[in-house]
Amino acid sequence: MASDMYPKGLQAFLAGDIAWKASSADTFKVLFIDASYTYSAAHDYRSDIVSSRVEATSPALTALTNTSGVADASSVTTTSVGSAQVSHLILFKDTSVASTSPLIAFYDTASVTGLPLTPNSGDVTIQWHASGAFKFT
Repeated sequence: MASDMYPKGLQAFLAGDIAWKASSADTFKVLFIDASYTYSAAHDYRSDIVSSRVEATSPALTALTNTSGVADASSVTTTSVGSAQVSHLILFKDTSVASTSPLIAFYDTASVTGLPLTPNSGDVTIQWHASGAFKFT
């Protein structure tokens, strides 16, 4: 499976329910997911991701930019990522309630350098590609 966007997340952007910008009150995070998860366009919210598949959750992304349709952010370091293999990353808007936190983007081994990753309970830094976290095309 190649990386993809979640349709409901895109819909939320278009409806104005998600604002990707530095001055926004919206909080964005990344889930580190194990190999048992399979992307589904029908997954809408954080609650659609079974908790046992989540190896770690990043801190909030910072320095959000949105230039020429490209969403970007500063690198983010997640501390104490367990030792289970991480095969996917999922970007989501964190509302602090899983059933209302929309999924935005799914990243897999085909498009992320360093995945799969077998952490050693240490820190893991996500450094976004030079072309950003995702792009509206």
